[in-house]
Amino acid sequence: MNLILLATMLLAADNARELFERGTAKMTESGKLAQEGKFAPANELMQAAMADLDGAVALEPEEIELRTRRGLMYGSFPPFLNKGDVAREDLEMVAHHAKFAALTEAQRQRVLGMIARLKSTEKPDRFAKVPAQTSPLVAAASVTFPNVQAGASPAFFTNMVKQLEGYPGLLGKHVVTSLDHPGMFIIFTWWKDKQALNRWFYGDLHQGWMRARGAAMSGKTPAAAGEVPTQVAMEVFAGLPGGVQVGGGFIPREIFSAANQ
Repeated sequence: MNLILLATMLLAADNARELFERGTAKMTESGKLAQEGKFAPANELMQAAMADLDGAVALEPEEIELRTRRGLMYGSFPPFLNKGDVAREDLEMVAHHAKFAALTEAQRQRVLGMIARLKSTEKPDRFAKVPAQTSPLVAAASVTFPNVQAGASPAFFTNMVKQLEGYPGLLGKHVVTSLDHPGMFIIFTWWKDKQALNRWFYGDLHQGWMRARGAAMSGKTPAAAGEVPTQVAMEVFAGLPGGVQVGGGFIPREIFSAANQ
């Protein structure tokens, strides 16, 4: 192996571990602040901690130690933090990794036990008519807001799109707005399989959107003008193979490239 490449790989691994330890330290400090009743700074520090942990795993996604530690940590989080899907993906990767057998018996049992616990909360198949092997799966969610000017995007919708970034199993997304129906936005999302789409549909992120809309519609929580959707719907499609792209296209480049390898 090229010595420069080897040195680069080792440096990346060191950086990932250093970033992970920094995130772990922040998480510990966040817990202390919460125990003291300082919830606002505790939450801010926790968000920074999770950003460090996720950044470390992004640097070294095949590092079994980091995936094990993050998976067990996130798997213990309360549901409202929306980390259950990340935890399960981490731990399933670990359980199928060639180095899994090298872990101690206690570590293996913790990993398998947490996977079982996370699976026990799964819901029925929302897309039962879709074959399990279908990949990628395309979901188009349409959302309409009242009194939205052309070219504007309500904060509620902007936040929805941002929260999707990095969601487990999400391969890519594309957002468009309707010219015929002002205020209607459509989010096209590509998922690696229907299991990933199922987990998102029943997950805390999607269900949180629905609860927020329901609370605003019922008047239980205040909402800014135009911030409550008057229409929400979702359609699921299967992408067709093949096709040609010249200078870009509608399908995210990463998905198109992977399909033609």
